[in-house]
Amino acid sequence: PSGPTVELVDAIREGSLPYDLAAPVLGGPESPPPPLSTRGLERPTAEEVTSPEAPALPSFSVPHPPTQDSRSRRRAVAVAMAVGLSGLIILSLYAGRSFALDGTPAGSVLVTEFDDGTEEGLGAVVSEALRIDLAQSRSLNLIDRADVVGTLALMGLEAGAPISAEVGRDVAVRDGFDAVVEGSVVPAGSGYILTAAVREGRDGRTVSSFRRSVTAPDQVIGMIDELSGEVRAALGEKLGTIQASLPLERVTTPSLEALILYTRATEEFNQFDNRPEAARLLQRSVEVDPGFAMAWRMLAVATQNDADQTLRLEAARQAYDHRARLSELERYAVEANYYGVVEGNRERAVEVLLKVLDLDPDNERALNNLGIQYLFMGEPENAEEMFRRLVETSGRSSTVYRNLVETRLSLGRIEEASQALTDFEQAYPDHRSLPIVRVRTRFLAGEIDDARAEAQRVVDDPLWPAALRARVWGALANMAYWEGRIEDARTALLEAERVGGRGDEAGTWARVVGSGHTAALVGDVPWARAHIEARLDAGLSEGTGLGSFLELPLVELVALISDPDAGPVLSYEFTGVSNVVVAYGRIQTEDTVGLRADIDQLPLHRFQRVLLYETLGDTRRTIGLYEGILKPGYTGWGNNPTRLRAMMRLGPLYEEAGDAREAIEAYRRFSRLWAGGDRLGRAVADQFAARARALEAESSLGVADGRDTAIVEPCPACSHWR
Repeated sequence: PSGPTVELVDAIREGSLPYDLAAPVLGGPESPPPPLSTRGLERPTAEEVTSPEAPALPSFSVPHPPTQDSRSRRRAVAVAMAVGLSGLIILSLYAGRSFALDGTPAGSVLVTEFDDGTEEGLGAVVSEALRIDLAQSRSLNLIDRADVVGTLALMGLEAGAPISAEVGRDVAVRDGFDAVVEGSVVPAGSGYILTAAVREGRDGRTVSSFRRSVTAPDQVIGMIDELSGEVRAALGEKLGTIQASLPLERVTTPSLEALILYTRATEEFNQFDNRPEAARLLQRSVEVDPGFAMAWRMLAVATQNDADQTLRLEAARQAYDHRARLSELERYAVEANYYGVVEGNRERAVEVLLKVLDLDPDNERALNNLGIQYLFMGEPENAEEMFRRLVETSGRSSTVYRNLVETRLSLGRIEEASQALTDFEQAYPDHRSLPIVRVRTRFLAGEIDDARAEAQRVVDDPLWPAALRARVWGALANMAYWEGRIEDARTALLEAERVGGRGDEAGTWARVVGSGHTAALVGDVPWARAHIEARLDAGLSEGTGLGSFLELPLVELVALISDPDAGPVLSYEFTGVSNVVVAYGRIQTEDTVGLRADIDQLPLHRFQRVLLYETLGDTRRTIGLYEGILKPGYTGWGNNPTRLRAMMRLGPLYEEAGDAREAIEAYRRFSRLWAGGDRLGRAVADQFAARARALEAESSLGVADGRDTAIVEPCPACSHWR
């Protein structure tokens, strides 16, 4: 009857509807409990009201109290709407369609709250009518408010916040929905004008738009029917042509622009290992939203291999300072990064990450970061377990495969590393880092010809990116040095410079420094010195900057090629602020009081630390670090130049420490490695073998407690071979 219906509608508008009237409206007092599709009509429990995970009830704005002259028109419209909606609701109950979504399948549609210019609540009514009607289509997956509550929280909005057209478009981009329906209702004389638009979820482009008008209130239901049919037809026709987009990263920021930049950065980092581009995008992201803590944290991750750690440390601090608005899991991730990077307290970082796994055992970020922390703590077995668990989950990134391969190589488990490489190839067959990982794995597996053939295949193919071909030329140089093929290694380094040079002065500097650094590490000092001297003497053109990432290798290079008897270690001025550069500068000026303690506090890779101690002249610490580099478990175990330098330098260092027995074994081990090299390599191998024989003869003068005690002259020629 119209009388009770009008009273109920007014009660709804005034927010005074008793909950026990809901059941009679739908089916009378004897009706069975309503099916799941009527959720939101039942009285919520206290737990449901307070629980953050409880589905939010539909939220409609209550209009201003009606005036006397508008009540009759409003009642007529309300009666018509109530009758029409009740029919739609009954249809939806019989359809038995579930509104719960599993992920974001194709055809996902979000209906926003229609703008209401009537001050009569018609916008909310039309929106709900469209939702109910569109829910009948089996080709569409209508997005419910409960499905986007988490996204609203990441945007800094309350769970019950109206999903306006602007908010809806933001949500659609973040969650990867295919389409958004938005519109408005405005009065026109005694009637209304209703407009609607279907937009692509990924970019907001209008796919279809509609406009309907009526001259009297009793025509509203027909207008909604027509509009709904046209919207359904447009969605059915257009969804097939809409290019679905992947959801954006689910992290907290109110800025969609900042989130898009962040998502692009994580893709560059995780899927393509393009760290410089990832760092550039992340810097733009925090410029847009300076309080974007997760972007600051990711920037600290993307710059972890930079020579100058200033930006990385600052990014970790900024993330920590802006963590207040984060979710619990995000906050733990930021805190773990801060403890590991800034404080150097990896044990505390592990404690925090384990809290994440207590809440979410399959959290990908926590598993990956735990693995990395375990590697730095010298626990590769635990690291391997984390990476293995992560590879077995869905949505894993290419970084995880690489970490698993490298960790198994570090453990000397070459066969398992090869299997992980196969999984990597199957998951990301076109990944640009695959050739490097493939070459290294096969080389360490003893498949030297296969490794060399793979590398040659890449460098000979001009379709591969120049930067990748340059990296593979570098891998060929490393392999050649490992085998004592010195001339082939030099040629490969020059090819890497030629192929990878960007054409600008800074790019040329980067390649020349990289080549010289590799050569100097493995003892090819004369070539490295000649190669870099001209570039150093020429200096930089005015206004050209090298960037902080070149400071450390350049300073290390100068230290490696300098003659200690010819003057200071560093003969060039560096204006960077890297703590490592400062440490080398203190060695140069002999300001070494307390320097060992300072070096221990620096967040350095083991190999960076050992070069500092070697330059400082701390023989015992240098020996200990080089010995660790040669053992499985060292995170750079598959990096040929660092292992090769450790093998080359341990003989002279043992000899300097008076440990003749270890020196003899080290000299022999290296001489065997290069015995099959080219002319230059064999000459060096002969020098090391000769030194082992001479030392063996000299050390036979005295042995005590199983340790050689004879004092012998060191082997200068074996320190930097000529």
